[in-house]
Amino acid sequence: MSEAAASPSLEEELARRNLSGARLGYVLSAVLMPAGFTLDWALHPSRVRELLLIRVVSSVVALGLLGLTWLPAAQRHPLLLGAGPPFVCGAAIEAMIMRLGGVESSYYAGLCLCILAVAVLYNWQLKDALLVSSGLLALWALPDLPRLWRGEVDLRVAFGNFYFLALTAAISVSSTVIRYRAAEREFDARRRAEQSSLELEETLGKLREMDRLKNEFFANVSHELRTPLTLIFSPVEELLAKIEAPEQRAALGIIQRNAQRLMRLIEDLLDLARLDAGGLRLRIAELDLDEILRRIVGAARPTAEAKGIELDLDSSGPVADLWGDPHRIEIVVTNLVGNALKFTPRGGHVRVILAATESGASVRVRDDGEGIAADDQARIFDRFYQVEGSVRRRHGGAGIGLALARELAELHGGRLSVESTLGRGATFHLELPRGREHLGVEIVERRTVTRAEHPGRRATDRPATDTEAAAPPAVSRAETPIRLERGRRPRVLVVEDESDLREFLVRTLDQEFEVLSAADGAAALPLVHSARPDLVLTDVMMPGVSGTDLCRQIKQSPTIAATPVILLTARSSTDATLEGYASGADDFVTKPFHPRVLEARIRAHLRLRAMGLALANRARLSTAGVLGAGVAHEVKNPVNAIVNAARALQMAETSRVPRDKLLGVVIEGAQRICDVISVLEEHVRPAEPLEQNVCDVSAGLDSSLQLLSHTLGSVEIHRELAARRPVVAPARQLNQVFLNLLHNAVRVRPKNIWLESRDTAAGVEVTVADDGPGVPPDLVDLLFEPFFPSTDSDSGAGLGLYLCQRLLEEVGGQIRYRPRAGGGAEFIVGIPAMEAAA
Repeated sequence: MSEAAASPSLEEELARRNLSGARLGYVLSAVLMPAGFTLDWALHPSRVRELLLIRVVSSVVALGLLGLTWLPAAQRHPLLLGAGPPFVCGAAIEAMIMRLGGVESSYYAGLCLCILAVAVLYNWQLKDALLVSSGLLALWALPDLPRLWRGEVDLRVAFGNFYFLALTAAISVSSTVIRYRAAEREFDARRRAEQSSLELEETLGKLREMDRLKNEFFANVSHELRTPLTLIFSPVEELLAKIEAPEQRAALGIIQRNAQRLMRLIEDLLDLARLDAGGLRLRIAELDLDEILRRIVGAARPTAEAKGIELDLDSSGPVADLWGDPHRIEIVVTNLVGNALKFTPRGGHVRVILAATESGASVRVRDDGEGIAADDQARIFDRFYQVEGSVRRRHGGAGIGLALARELAELHGGRLSVESTLGRGATFHLELPRGREHLGVEIVERRTVTRAEHPGRRATDRPATDTEAAAPPAVSRAETPIRLERGRRPRVLVVEDESDLREFLVRTLDQEFEVLSAADGAAALPLVHSARPDLVLTDVMMPGVSGTDLCRQIKQSPTIAATPVILLTARSSTDATLEGYASGADDFVTKPFHPRVLEARIRAHLRLRAMGLALANRARLSTAGVLGAGVAHEVKNPVNAIVNAARALQMAETSRVPRDKLLGVVIEGAQRICDVISVLEEHVRPAEPLEQNVCDVSAGLDSSLQLLSHTLGSVEIHRELAARRPVVAPARQLNQVFLNLLHNAVRVRPKNIWLESRDTAAGVEVTVADDGPGVPPDLVDLLFEPFFPSTDSDSGAGLGLYLCQRLLEEVGGQIRYRPRAGGGAEFIVGIPAMEAAA
């Protein structure tokens, strides 16, 4: 929509206002003109009827013209319709004036009111107001011109009346013009305000877009930097665990420490970005500031000793009732201690002082280095500011640490300041308030995270000298290999767009697992369906189909939803974590990662998967046992009959039973065995686990019931198998569902079992009900959970109903439980018909 169409012009807006004024004028005319008969009664009682008729006619005319104002064409003639009320009333008043003495009549005052109505009702330009006011004056004067010409008029009275009419017209015209100009100024001001609002909205949109791009930039930078850092950290740690030569370990230590330094810079940049976006949240806990300072000083002491600097902690003990984020406070103090050590010369002294104050706690970090010039002290907390031309530039740095430290201190309701004299050192002063009332809800992390102490992004990443070499202990890989069904190695799919990292992951994992790889999510999804990996390890940020998209598609596909997915992510923010879990991820590994940590997490998920497969096989074996018992019971009697008849045939001479009758027994027994085999084939028709076949539900129920006939005892079966629509499902799995439900019903020892099948609009519905004890109401919600026994006497793994639900979900079906009316349990199975499944 164009701006002109969206915002009316001044003429269009005033036309609407004047039309509204005209409507009000017609209403007032229709009401006030008849009401004036009281004046007629008082001044001219003998002519009341005549004058009332004039008033009523003008009222009717006003009402008729009022109706015209609602016509679509009225918008095109606002002046004509606006002149209606004063001229309708003026014409009626002039008719009464002519009957009551002409221009000398006191009824001229009614015309004054009509002229004043123009000023009250309308926003007209000068020419329009003059035209209407002059018309009303002419309406008063013109009918009596002949009398004026003949000298039949008292000129003094007529001039007095004319004077007041003209004066009223002048006032009305002036007021109307003033109102018009005020409306014009108001319109211009509103238009400018709207334009300014549009410009501000456009600017705000650009700022939001810039902020979005900035956050996206930081996320991309984080991803792009963390990936190569992973390829630095992981191989270096591998080599440090294997190499013993001091020279080589020293070189590797230099690489490791500089990678850690780069990692700290990335974390600082991301923290600044989160602060700007309002996305940095504090994990609030009670602070043991004394313990935090001791840990920081202890971690930094080897660096101080290597530089010949004396580092002391002067603490008055723990300060009570201090609240904040221990990790963020550790970042602040570590920055201050690191700066002090960096800028203090060999032989110098750095002192950390903790003291309780009336309002909270005070931490001072004092050094005797070069100090800071007065001009620079006001700017050292600015982002990316560095003191040019001073000794500090020799130490490098990005100008982030102190800026981040101050903003984190202020986020805690505290303040960070500096006192320094050039050449005499510097003292940084951190003040933190007591209590937690100053910590607004908008900055507090609402998710609960249990953490004994921070793992040490700062405290353990202490500044190190170039002569130090990190020497992590070698990690033993002598663990029992994980083996799945039939002793095979687990299959892991690695999805990573960065070729170097993908090759590194494949090389790291293929020692223990069968590893497949894909360059992006689009290539990985078909591989998941075809190769059926036991675990998917995928990067989050990839072109096209991202890792979260891939995870979501895996978890939404019934056939592969059970596959564990681990996300490799460079983003550690809350939003990124929630997004990953919303997509169905089973675990997260943040870059850069230690290869052994990654392998440990993969092994943990694969062990769970192996345990689940073993329990599922146990449940299937339990079902197979039920089938075997049924088959043995059905076959045993006819086999005995055949054996006995065959023995009688061998002794045909001595047998008193006719040969034909014995052959009949053999044939009948063999036929019964064939019938049992047919039922068994119908029930366990050869099929791949997920191969879809056209199935007859009623036939499957019949075969399941026949195979369980030996367990029924005195249970009475009520069958009503009316379903005729075919369904598409794995025959073996579907019949396993029926067998499990019937077997569960028999085991609760009911008197009756009701078995029904019927066609529905969506497919086929099967009901298995019994009049046993039913399921306690407080356990209904757990009925389909794994490892929950369906009966008190259940000796299985508690996976029967869980597997039934999973098998039905795989074919688009469902199963639900409800208490049976009259007592007992009722399970309803819905299976889509063949056309619905297609």
